[in-house]
Amino acid sequence: TVLKGYQGIYQMEDGESRLTELDDLPCNCNVCSSVCIDDLKAMTRKEQALLLAKHNTLLLAKEVKKVRECIRAGNLREYVEMKVRASTFLTAVLRILDMQEEQYFETRTPIARNHVMNANTMQSLKRIEVKRFANRVLERYEPPARPILLILPCSARKPYSKSNSHTKFIDAIAEYRGHIHEIVLTSPLGIVPRELELSYPAAFYDIPVTGYWDAEEREWVSSCLRAYLNKNQKNYEVVVAHLDGAYKEICASVAADLGIELVFTCKPNETPTEALNLLKVRIAGLCPDRKPLYGFERKASIVKAMADFQFGIGAGSELIAKEEGENLKIRGQFPFYTLSTNNEVLARIVPQYGLLTITMKGASRISNLMHTYNVEIGDFVPKGSVLAPGVVNADPQIRVNDEVVFCGKNAFGVGRAKMSGSEMRESRRGVAVQVREVKEI
Repeated sequence: TVLKGYQGIYQMEDGESRLTELDDLPCNCNVCSSVCIDDLKAMTRKEQALLLAKHNTLLLAKEVKKVRECIRAGNLREYVEMKVRASTFLTAVLRILDMQEEQYFETRTPIARNHVMNANTMQSLKRIEVKRFANRVLERYEPPARPILLILPCSARKPYSKSNSHTKFIDAIAEYRGHIHEIVLTSPLGIVPRELELSYPAAFYDIPVTGYWDAEEREWVSSCLRAYLNKNQKNYEVVVAHLDGAYKEICASVAADLGIELVFTCKPNETPTEALNLLKVRIAGLCPDRKPLYGFERKASIVKAMADFQFGIGAGSELIAKEEGENLKIRGQFPFYTLSTNNEVLARIVPQYGLLTITMKGASRISNLMHTYNVEIGDFVPKGSVLAPGVVNADPQIRVNDEVVFCGKNAFGVGRAKMSGSEMRESRRGVAVQVREVKEI
């Protein structure tokens, strides 16, 4: 910044310009508010350089403060996407980083956050959160055994079930919902199974809605749907698509590629009410009998899917498996579900983060959690938090905000990771695990 000043370059938040090209000073810092452009241009080169260097330094300090605040708030990516649009060079750098340094960013990207993920540009399709969600739907999700797959459009309100449109969809199929598996087609996440609509970032993203789908956006969503159907189409007897517009075009194209026959329930120029009536009629005709989706089954499918999504396939089945003599219950109104057995809590859904939190008793039921999301600590009993110097070893797949088990010679407990596994091993300061529950051994 100082060198730029001595070169006669005036830096701005969205770029830079030579002083000779400016007609005004677009800044209110101490330097710019104390001198007008004409007086600055009339100064000697040394005087100009000193003032430009001071202005550039103040601007840099301001930018550093903004970046620090974005890091604390967890929205640095959104800020970077906004800033690079003013520079072709920086845009190219971001694209190259997204392509070539994915693993570097993945290990440093939290598994969940408690704020909205704004996907405002096409570069948002390359975000770690988007790729991670799409991969986990394929690798860490098992659809329920139901003969009908129903593909629905997304909604502006999250979670989808709380939206006006999805409330009507659910009402239309309510009597037959036990036969139906629902997935939501959306950008930028691709597909969101109904059971994962509370997970991060499915319940936390926002996009600009124009009705127009970019070619790259279509290709990404198509690839997600194609991969899901290619893996799971054998589980379904029939696929129903309650879609129109670009949604319908994407779905039809993918179905044609895979040789799947679709049942569409939206016709051109018909009203939403007419489309809902047609959906209800078609579903009734495809189902052999009425089969509502009752409370415990519906809630258990959500808890199971979220456990698998966080800890790996099999974790959900272990968590909700009913052992002899157990009274397994899921209490609470959507989305605040609590899983318990014999009045002891096993797990809770925390909608603020889109995560399933586990108690010590719940963790003891999940073998994968005990072996992989594990933090080995020293010979002490943590009080409130585990600091990085107290970590002996940590699983490399742990990410910030993951649910983890920590154990040592003197203590066993559960909590939330505040560093990635590699950071826990390498750091000499800072909180590694926020302790939720601990037991002295």
